[in-house]
Amino acid sequence: MIQLTVFERGNSKCIAQIDSLVWLGREYSEAESTRILKPYDTTDPKGLKCIRIAYVSHTDHAISRWSLSLIPIDSDRVRVESAGKNSYTIDGFILEPFKPIEFKLPIKIKDRSWTFSLEPIVQKVNEEEGFVNVLEFKPIAPYSNYASISLDFEDTNAPQSIEDLSRNAMIAPLQNRLEHSIDSKGQLDITVVLRMLEGTLGIIQSAVTDVEFFERAVQVMVNLLDLDQGWALTLNKMGDWKVVATVQNPRSEQPFQKVPNDSLLSKLKESGQSAWMRLGDQNLTRSEILIGLSESVGAPVLNPSGQVVGGLCGVKFVDDYYSNATKDLLNKSRSQTLTELRVIIMQILAGCVASGIAHLTMRSERDQLETMLEQYFTKKVSERIKTDPNLLRGSEYEITSLFCDIRNFSRISANLEPDLLLEWLQESLSTISECVPNYDGIVVDYIGDELMAIWGEISTETDQAARAVKAGFAMIKAVEQLSDIWKDRLGGKGFSVGVGINTGNAFVGNIGTPRKLKFGAIGNSVNLASRVQGVTKHFGCPFLVTHNTWKQLDSQFLGRRIGSVSLVNIPDPVDLYQVFSDHDPEKLNMCQNYELALAHFENQEFSEASAIAGQILNHHRDDRPSIILLQRAIGCLIDPDSFSKTIVITGK
Repeated sequence: MIQLTVFERGNSKCIAQIDSLVWLGREYSEAESTRILKPYDTTDPKGLKCIRIAYVSHTDHAISRWSLSLIPIDSDRVRVESAGKNSYTIDGFILEPFKPIEFKLPIKIKDRSWTFSLEPIVQKVNEEEGFVNVLEFKPIAPYSNYASISLDFEDTNAPQSIEDLSRNAMIAPLQNRLEHSIDSKGQLDITVVLRMLEGTLGIIQSAVTDVEFFERAVQVMVNLLDLDQGWALTLNKMGDWKVVATVQNPRSEQPFQKVPNDSLLSKLKESGQSAWMRLGDQNLTRSEILIGLSESVGAPVLNPSGQVVGGLCGVKFVDDYYSNATKDLLNKSRSQTLTELRVIIMQILAGCVASGIAHLTMRSERDQLETMLEQYFTKKVSERIKTDPNLLRGSEYEITSLFCDIRNFSRISANLEPDLLLEWLQESLSTISECVPNYDGIVVDYIGDELMAIWGEISTETDQAARAVKAGFAMIKAVEQLSDIWKDRLGGKGFSVGVGINTGNAFVGNIGTPRKLKFGAIGNSVNLASRVQGVTKHFGCPFLVTHNTWKQLDSQFLGRRIGSVSLVNIPDPVDLYQVFSDHDPEKLNMCQNYELALAHFENQEFSEASAIAGQILNHHRDDRPSIILLQRAIGCLIDPDSFSKTIVITGK
């Protein structure tokens, strides 16, 4: 609600309280002179309901009939638009015609000798009854221990069944039940009240969103408690209230209010308890002051941690509070009892909303979990996580990390149309992804044309390294077949993959945010696996593993130690091994000779190392590790001081 005061040369000519569209301008004709500076309801040229204030005579043609519009946005902001010939100013700022601007109150709009002052209305509490009352018992957060609360009672003479009360709860105003809930001494009959409350609990059960919970609760609240108006609000982390639903009783003749009482909202936020207060002489009407007494009631909505995240509020004007018959029977103390009863019922409704929203939150988290399980895990792993969701919250495990990268991706993709490139990439990643769950691994992420997968503690497999290596070989074989299919579409170019694996400790779990879950693994061991995959290009090997992985394979695979390698951003040199998918005798001989040559080199026996490496190349001319070893040995023969056991890799 905003107060508009019209001044002419400093003298107040008109005061009005506005909460909807207002138009100011000149009077239509002499016949309208009786309404000059007197607000009245009408419709504007667009057919919108509004309040019109004519502030100059019909002979003043400098001002149009519909010259300045004011639209309250909330209690301290207003949208101002000039639609006439004259220039209105606000603090020296000239309003351009037909360009609405929002201003924070208070403001003063000037037009020649006229000033229009707009100020927010601050609700003042009646001095005699101006304090906010707080309900003695606190609301219970969702999923708290309800075992200590007993609502057991018996009423064999109840006139209505619980089902009847449930059906009628939305349409039976509270005042119709006064004679059943308050005895002649002004005391609550708890049996009747509890039966009445029980009828409200199932009303909002069918809501499927948090907004629906609020909307239905405020509708029930207004109807059941016979309020003039009700609100549902949320409270953000900054401590600001936002109205998400409001309902006005169709039987009420009171003006519509945009927001509930500020003092009541402050008490809900500060105390976290339900409260009520009585207010007198509030500026609540458009153009006149309502003389009477109103009661504002409110109840907080709590999250499972007991923090206030919203609230239900309502207002009731006491002038039409009771029917004539009931009014004669009730004194002030009984009126107080009735107000407290309204708060109790409102607190029950707020509790329903809180529990409903908490349930929706849990259901949303469960749905997110189900979706993530389907995306990442095998059925065996999914079932384990369902029985122990803490596995996803994150912990340190020993895992085996695998990275698989498409070779020459940039060179090939540079000549492809976007749609063909996307099709090729998706089919390639899908092909290598299928190899992961086949060996009980978890696909963690895609980084461009690279796949990341892990094996380990979360999948309960004891032979994680072997399974990861088998999956790597399956990827290499599957891509060989896919390359033959795509070769013609890629301009006659085939493609392959490189695989790098490491075993070590890493954090495994949700590495995303509370809003967006992302299952993954992070740590030095994961980074190392990525670097190992990167150097497969340097050594011309499709498959490399670290010593940590190699020692867990227990001679299941044929392989050879490539040497000690220093990788980018990895502090210590790492022993790398090339693994083969079979125990082919020719490959076995090559591996044995290579490791012999490497041993001679590391013992600084460069001639012997050169000779053996040369022999290997006579039979395997394209063996890149042997070429590199031969080059190093010859270099050291020329310059023995250049010797180093470690191969330094400067790029990723």
